[in-house]
Amino acid sequence: MQTGTKVIADVLNMYYEGMSENEIRRNLIQQDDNYISTGSVYNWVRRFTDLATKEAENYTPKVGRVWVADETMLDIDGKNVWFWDIIDTKTRFLIASHMSFTRTTKDAQQLMEQAYKRTRANCPE
Repeated sequence: MQTGTKVIADVLNMYYEGMSENEIRRNLIQQDDNYISTGSVYNWVRRFTDLATKEAENYTPKVGRVWVADETMLDIDGKNVWFWDIIDTKTRFLIASHMSFTRTTKDAQQLMEQAYKRTRANCPE
């Protein structure tokens, strides 16, 4: 690649902080006199987000024994949608998330199973 990893990392950071592709391009021109296209920004975000997602799947967090599970209900176009999260109280690491259109024991169980699969190698006995 012709562009250094620091520039690409800066682009990804700006993108996930909420800047548009045009704003990122303008920022790089103003600060670094680096003329890149918005297409390059888009391609880097797509490519390196996919790589990061694949790497994150292999990551097993080191978490404590106490977790907090929470669910939030939103009314979206007249339908109830529940967002479920489990967070480690010690590290504040988001262990698992789940979205459902129901609020049943099965939904909670799916969230717990996801959290267990992600942490079982590092969960204290």
